[in-house]
Amino acid sequence: MSKFHTACYLFFGGFFFCTTPSIHAQDSTLIDTAFVPFVAYWATGDTYTFKVTKVKKSWNDIKVNKIDSTSYLSTFTVQDSTDSSYTISYRFQNAINSIPGITAEQLKSIPEFGMEEAIYKTNELGEFLYVENTEEIGERIKRGLNKLVALTKDRPKETYEKVKRFISPFMQIYGSKDGVEYTLLNELQYIHFPLGAELSSIDTFTYEDALPNPMGGEPLKANASIYFQEVDTLDYYCQFTHRMVPEQEDIFNFVKEIVSSMLPEGTDTEEALKNAELNIETENIFLYFYYPGIPYYISSLRNMDVSVDGVHTYTTEQIFIEMVDE
Repeated sequence: MSKFHTACYLFFGGFFFCTTPSIHAQDSTLIDTAFVPFVAYWATGDTYTFKVTKVKKSWNDIKVNKIDSTSYLSTFTVQDSTDSSYTISYRFQNAINSIPGITAEQLKSIPEFGMEEAIYKTNELGEFLYVENTEEIGERIKRGLNKLVALTKDRPKETYEKVKRFISPFMQIYGSKDGVEYTLLNELQYIHFPLGAELSSIDTFTYEDALPNPMGGEPLKANASIYFQEVDTLDYYCQFTHRMVPEQEDIFNFVKEIVSSMLPEGTDTEEALKNAELNIETENIFLYFYYPGIPYYISSLRNMDVSVDGVHTYTTEQIFIEMVDE
Protein backbone atom coordinates (compact mmCIF):
# COMPACT_ATOMS: atom_id res chain seq x y z
CA MET A 1 0.00 0.00 0.00
CA SER A 2 1.44 3.40 -1.00
CA LYS A 3 2.00 6.18 1.52
CA PHE A 4 -0.92 8.04 -0.03
CA HIS A 5 -3.23 5.03 0.45
CA THR A 6 -1.92 4.52 4.00
CA ALA A 7 -2.40 8.15 5.01
CA CYS A 8 -5.97 8.24 3.75
CA TYR A 9 -6.85 5.03 5.57
CA LEU A 10 -5.15 6.26 8.72
CA PHE A 11 -6.90 9.58 8.94
CA PHE A 12 -10.31 9.31 7.34
CA GLY A 13 -11.03 6.14 9.29
CA GLY A 14 -11.53 8.33 12.34
CA PHE A 15 -12.58 11.75 11.16
CA PHE A 16 -16.19 12.90 11.31
CA PHE A 17 -17.30 16.00 9.40
CA CYS A 18 -19.45 18.23 11.64
CA THR A 19 -22.25 20.02 9.77
CA THR A 20 -24.83 22.81 10.00
CA PRO A 21 -27.82 22.63 7.57
CA SER A 22 -29.27 25.29 5.29
CA ILE A 23 -32.40 24.90 3.15
CA HIS A 24 -33.31 24.17 -0.47
CA ALA A 25 -36.68 22.64 -1.31
CA GLN A 26 -37.38 19.26 -2.90
CA ASP A 27 -40.35 16.89 -2.59
CA SER A 28 -40.32 14.01 -0.09
CA THR A 29 -42.89 11.38 1.01
CA LEU A 30 -44.02 9.25 3.97
CA ILE A 31 -44.18 12.30 6.25
CA ASP A 32 -46.99 13.30 8.60
CA THR A 33 -45.67 16.62 9.94
CA ALA A 34 -44.15 19.69 8.30
CA PHE A 35 -41.31 20.57 10.69
CA VAL A 36 -39.24 18.54 13.14
CA PRO A 37 -37.73 20.50 16.06
CA PHE A 38 -34.62 18.93 17.58
CA VAL A 39 -34.31 20.31 21.11
CA ALA A 40 -32.73 18.68 24.17
CA TYR A 41 -35.09 18.15 27.12
CA TRP A 42 -32.69 16.58 29.61
CA ALA A 43 -32.52 16.65 33.39
CA THR A 44 -29.55 16.30 35.74
CA GLY A 45 -28.90 12.60 36.27
CA ASP A 46 -30.34 11.43 32.94
CA THR A 47 -28.19 8.56 31.67
CA TYR A 48 -28.18 6.78 28.32
CA THR A 49 -26.02 3.82 27.34
CA PHE A 50 -25.00 3.18 23.74
CA LYS A 51 -23.36 0.24 22.04
CA VAL A 52 -20.76 1.71 19.67
CA THR A 53 -19.37 -0.51 16.91
CA LYS A 54 -16.73 0.61 14.41
CA VAL A 55 -15.71 -1.52 11.41
CA LYS A 56 -13.10 -0.63 8.79
CA LYS A 57 -12.29 -2.65 5.67
CA SER A 58 -9.78 -2.01 2.90
CA TRP A 59 -9.16 -4.02 -0.24
CA ASN A 60 -7.44 -3.95 -3.61
CA ASP A 61 -8.50 -5.83 -6.76
CA ILE A 62 -11.50 -7.41 -4.98
CA LYS A 63 -9.23 -8.83 -2.26
CA VAL A 64 -9.81 -7.81 1.35
CA ASN A 65 -6.46 -6.67 2.73
CA LYS A 66 -7.43 -5.44 6.17
CA ILE A 67 -10.37 -5.57 8.57
CA ASP A 68 -10.39 -3.69 11.88
CA SER A 69 -13.31 -3.65 14.28
CA THR A 70 -14.04 -2.57 17.81
CA SER A 71 -17.17 -2.54 19.95
CA TYR A 72 -17.83 -1.09 23.39
CA LEU A 73 -20.51 0.40 25.61
CA SER A 74 -20.42 4.16 26.09
CA THR A 75 -22.32 6.12 28.73
CA PHE A 76 -23.90 9.57 28.33
CA THR A 77 -24.78 11.23 31.67
CA VAL A 78 -26.17 14.72 32.28
CA GLN A 79 -24.10 16.16 35.14
CA ASP A 80 -25.70 19.59 35.23
CA SER A 81 -28.60 21.43 33.60
CA THR A 82 -29.12 25.21 33.55
CA ASP A 83 -31.28 27.60 31.55
CA SER A 84 -28.45 28.11 29.06
CA SER A 85 -26.39 24.92 29.02
CA TYR A 86 -25.90 21.25 29.82
CA THR A 87 -22.76 19.61 31.20
CA ILE A 88 -22.32 16.04 29.99
CA SER A 89 -20.05 13.20 31.07
CA TYR A 90 -19.33 10.80 28.21
CA ARG A 91 -17.40 7.58 28.90
CA PHE A 92 -15.97 5.87 25.82
CA GLN A 93 -13.11 3.67 24.63
CA ASN A 94 -10.11 5.41 23.10
CA ALA A 95 -8.30 2.26 21.93
CA ILE A 96 -6.33 2.32 18.67
CA ASN A 97 -6.99 -0.81 16.63
CA SER A 98 -3.79 -1.29 14.67
CA ILE A 99 -0.47 0.30 13.81
CA PRO A 100 2.03 -1.25 11.35
CA GLY A 101 4.91 -2.85 13.25
CA ILE A 102 2.95 -3.07 16.54
CA THR A 103 1.26 -6.29 17.66
CA ALA A 104 -2.25 -6.49 19.13
CA GLU A 105 -0.74 -7.63 22.44
CA GLN A 106 1.52 -4.57 22.56
CA LEU A 107 -1.45 -2.27 21.90
CA LYS A 108 -3.40 -3.88 24.72
CA SER A 109 -0.45 -3.44 27.09
CA ILE A 110 -0.63 0.38 26.94
CA PRO A 111 -2.71 1.58 29.94
CA GLU A 112 -3.42 4.94 28.29
CA PHE A 113 -5.60 3.13 25.71
CA GLY A 114 -8.89 2.12 27.34
CA MET A 115 -11.99 3.70 28.82
CA GLU A 116 -11.88 7.49 28.89
CA GLU A 117 -14.18 10.19 30.25
CA ALA A 118 -14.88 13.40 28.38
CA ILE A 119 -16.63 16.29 30.14
CA TYR A 120 -18.28 18.63 27.65
CA LYS A 121 -20.75 21.47 27.28
CA THR A 122 -23.78 22.03 25.08
CA ASN A 123 -26.08 25.01 24.80
CA GLU A 124 -29.69 24.90 26.03
CA LEU A 125 -30.79 23.24 22.77
CA GLY A 126 -28.27 20.42 23.09
CA GLU A 127 -25.89 21.70 20.40
CA PHE A 128 -22.33 20.51 21.05
CA LEU A 129 -20.05 23.37 22.17
CA TYR A 130 -16.71 22.07 23.47
CA VAL A 131 -14.96 19.41 25.55
CA GLU A 132 -13.61 20.84 28.80
CA ASN A 133 -10.76 18.32 29.25
CA THR A 134 -9.38 18.04 25.70
CA GLU A 135 -5.83 18.82 26.84
CA GLU A 136 -5.89 16.10 29.50
CA ILE A 137 -7.30 13.52 27.06
CA GLY A 138 -4.90 14.49 24.28
CA GLU A 139 -1.84 14.33 26.54
CA ARG A 140 -2.82 10.88 27.78
CA ILE A 141 -3.22 9.55 24.23
CA LYS A 142 0.11 11.06 23.18
CA ARG A 143 1.83 9.40 26.16
CA GLY A 144 0.42 6.08 24.98
CA LEU A 145 1.62 6.70 21.41
CA ASN A 146 5.12 7.55 22.67
CA LYS A 147 5.15 4.27 24.60
CA LEU A 148 4.31 2.43 21.38
CA VAL A 149 7.23 4.06 19.60
CA ALA A 150 9.51 3.14 22.52
CA LEU A 151 8.50 -0.53 22.15
CA THR A 152 10.21 -0.62 18.74
CA LYS A 153 13.53 0.97 19.73
CA ASP A 154 15.29 -2.40 19.96
CA ARG A 155 13.94 -3.57 16.62
CA PRO A 156 15.49 -2.78 13.21
CA LYS A 157 15.88 0.94 12.58
CA GLU A 158 13.60 0.70 9.55
CA THR A 159 10.75 -0.62 11.73
CA TYR A 160 11.33 2.03 14.39
CA GLU A 161 11.30 4.85 11.82
CA LYS A 162 8.22 3.42 10.11
CA VAL A 163 6.24 3.33 13.35
CA LYS A 164 7.45 6.80 14.32
CA ARG A 165 6.38 8.29 10.97
CA PHE A 166 3.04 6.49 11.06
CA ILE A 167 2.24 7.87 14.50
CA SER A 168 3.42 11.41 13.70
CA PRO A 169 0.05 12.69 12.33
CA PHE A 170 -1.76 11.29 15.37
CA MET A 171 0.57 13.23 17.66
CA GLN A 172 -0.33 16.44 15.87
CA ILE A 173 -4.05 15.66 15.76
CA TYR A 174 -4.35 14.81 19.46
CA GLY A 175 -2.37 17.91 20.32
CA SER A 176 -5.23 20.07 19.06
CA LYS A 177 -8.69 20.78 20.45
CA ASP A 178 -10.41 19.95 17.14
CA GLY A 179 -8.40 16.75 16.82
CA VAL A 180 -9.72 15.41 20.11
CA GLU A 181 -13.29 16.62 19.58
CA TYR A 182 -13.76 15.58 15.94
CA THR A 183 -11.45 12.56 15.57
CA LEU A 184 -11.15 10.76 18.88
CA LEU A 185 -14.68 11.73 19.96
CA ASN A 186 -16.28 11.49 16.53
CA GLU A 187 -19.37 9.63 17.80
CA LEU A 188 -20.35 12.68 19.87
CA GLN A 189 -20.79 14.63 16.65
CA TYR A 190 -23.27 12.00 15.46
CA ILE A 191 -25.21 11.99 18.73
CA HIS A 192 -25.61 15.78 18.70
CA PHE A 193 -25.80 16.22 14.94
CA PRO A 194 -29.42 17.46 14.54
CA LEU A 195 -29.86 19.19 17.91
CA GLY A 196 -30.62 22.89 17.69
CA ALA A 197 -32.20 22.63 14.23
CA GLU A 198 -35.83 22.74 13.12
CA LEU A 199 -35.91 20.84 9.84
CA SER A 200 -38.63 20.76 7.21
CA SER A 201 -39.70 17.15 6.80
CA ILE A 202 -41.07 17.76 3.29
CA ASP A 203 -37.93 19.39 1.88
CA THR A 204 -34.42 18.20 1.20
CA PHE A 205 -31.80 20.45 2.79
CA THR A 206 -28.76 20.95 0.57
CA TYR A 207 -25.87 23.05 1.74
CA GLU A 208 -22.16 23.76 1.58
CA ASP A 209 -20.37 23.20 4.86
CA ALA A 210 -17.04 24.24 6.37
CA LEU A 211 -15.54 21.26 8.18
CA PRO A 212 -13.12 21.44 11.14
CA ASN A 213 -9.50 20.67 10.26
CA PRO A 214 -7.82 18.69 13.09
CA MET A 215 -4.40 19.47 11.61
CA GLY A 216 -5.02 23.15 12.36
CA GLY A 217 -5.32 24.37 8.78
CA GLU A 218 -8.17 26.03 6.90
CA PRO A 219 -11.65 24.47 7.21
CA LEU A 220 -12.51 21.92 4.53
CA LYS A 221 -15.50 22.44 2.22
CA ALA A 222 -18.14 19.79 1.54
CA ASN A 223 -21.52 19.50 -0.19
CA ALA A 224 -24.24 17.83 1.86
CA SER A 225 -27.96 17.10 2.06
CA ILE A 226 -30.54 15.95 4.63
CA TYR A 227 -33.93 14.39 3.92
CA PHE A 228 -36.56 12.53 5.98
CA GLN A 229 -38.04 9.06 5.50
CA GLU A 230 -40.42 9.05 8.48
CA VAL A 231 -41.81 11.21 11.27
CA ASP A 232 -43.98 9.77 14.08
CA THR A 233 -45.58 12.63 16.03
CA LEU A 234 -47.08 10.33 18.66
CA ASP A 235 -43.73 8.93 19.81
CA TYR A 236 -41.66 12.02 18.83
CA TYR A 237 -39.56 9.79 16.60
CA CYS A 238 -38.13 10.27 13.12
CA GLN A 239 -35.77 8.79 10.55
CA PHE A 240 -33.62 10.90 8.24
CA THR A 241 -30.58 10.51 6.00
CA HIS A 242 -27.55 12.77 5.78
CA ARG A 243 -25.21 12.54 2.76
CA MET A 244 -21.98 14.39 2.19
CA VAL A 245 -19.20 14.67 -0.41
CA PRO A 246 -16.10 16.75 0.49
CA GLU A 247 -14.72 19.04 -2.21
CA GLN A 248 -11.85 17.38 -4.06
CA GLU A 249 -9.29 20.17 -3.90
CA ASP A 250 -9.65 20.81 -0.17
CA ILE A 251 -9.50 17.11 0.73
CA PHE A 252 -6.53 16.46 -1.55
CA ASN A 253 -4.54 19.35 -0.08
CA PHE A 254 -5.38 18.14 3.40
CA VAL A 255 -4.20 14.59 2.62
CA LYS A 256 -0.97 15.99 1.19
CA GLU A 257 -0.30 17.53 4.61
CA ILE A 258 -0.89 14.16 6.28
CA VAL A 259 1.35 12.34 3.78
CA SER A 260 4.13 14.89 4.22
CA SER A 261 4.29 14.09 7.94
CA MET A 262 4.56 10.35 7.20
CA LEU A 263 7.19 10.38 4.47
CA PRO A 264 10.93 10.40 5.25
CA GLU A 265 12.43 13.88 5.54
CA GLY A 266 13.41 15.31 2.19
CA THR A 267 10.82 13.35 0.18
CA ASP A 268 9.22 15.28 -2.68
CA THR A 269 5.54 15.10 -1.73
CA GLU A 270 4.38 16.68 -4.99
CA GLU A 271 6.18 13.99 -6.97
CA ALA A 272 4.85 11.20 -4.74
CA LEU A 273 1.25 12.35 -5.22
CA LYS A 274 1.26 13.70 -8.76
CA ASN A 275 -0.83 10.78 -10.12
CA ALA A 276 -3.03 10.31 -7.05
CA GLU A 277 -6.81 10.66 -6.87
CA LEU A 278 -9.14 10.53 -3.88
CA ASN A 279 -12.93 10.18 -3.73
CA ILE A 280 -14.95 10.10 -0.50
CA GLU A 281 -18.70 9.79 0.05
CA THR A 282 -20.57 9.52 3.34
CA GLU A 283 -24.12 8.40 4.13
CA ASN A 284 -25.49 8.59 7.68
CA ILE A 285 -28.90 7.25 8.70
CA PHE A 286 -30.45 8.54 11.94
CA LEU A 287 -33.32 7.01 13.93
CA TYR A 288 -33.89 9.75 16.47
CA PHE A 289 -36.26 10.69 19.30
CA TYR A 290 -36.56 14.44 18.70
CA TYR A 291 -38.14 14.55 22.16
CA PRO A 292 -36.25 14.34 24.53
CA GLY A 293 -33.46 14.77 21.95
CA ILE A 294 -31.53 11.50 21.88
CA PRO A 295 -30.70 8.94 19.14
CA TYR A 296 -32.12 5.44 19.13
CA TYR A 297 -29.90 4.15 16.31
CA ILE A 298 -27.31 5.71 14.00
CA SER A 299 -25.62 4.03 11.05
CA SER A 300 -22.74 5.71 9.21
CA LEU A 301 -21.10 4.46 6.02
CA ARG A 302 -18.09 6.17 4.47
CA ASN A 303 -16.71 4.93 1.12
CA MET A 304 -13.25 5.98 0.01
CA ASP A 305 -11.50 5.23 -3.29
CA VAL A 306 -7.78 6.06 -3.44
CA SER A 307 -6.00 5.75 -6.77
CA VAL A 308 -2.25 6.10 -7.38
CA ASP A 309 -0.95 5.46 -10.91
CA GLY A 310 -4.19 3.63 -11.75
CA VAL A 311 -3.99 1.26 -8.76
CA HIS A 312 -7.11 1.53 -6.59
CA THR A 313 -7.48 0.87 -2.89
CA TYR A 314 -11.00 0.92 -1.51
CA THR A 315 -11.85 1.57 2.12
CA THR A 316 -15.18 1.49 3.89
CA GLU A 317 -15.77 2.68 7.43
CA GLN A 318 -18.97 1.85 9.28
CA ILE A 319 -20.03 3.23 12.64
CA PHE A 320 -23.11 1.96 14.48
CA ILE A 321 -24.46 3.69 17.59
CA GLU A 322 -27.37 1.90 19.24
CA MET A 323 -29.22 2.80 22.44
CA VAL A 324 -29.07 -0.01 25.01
CA ASP A 325 -31.72 -0.50 27.70
CA GLU A 326 -30.09 -1.36 31.04
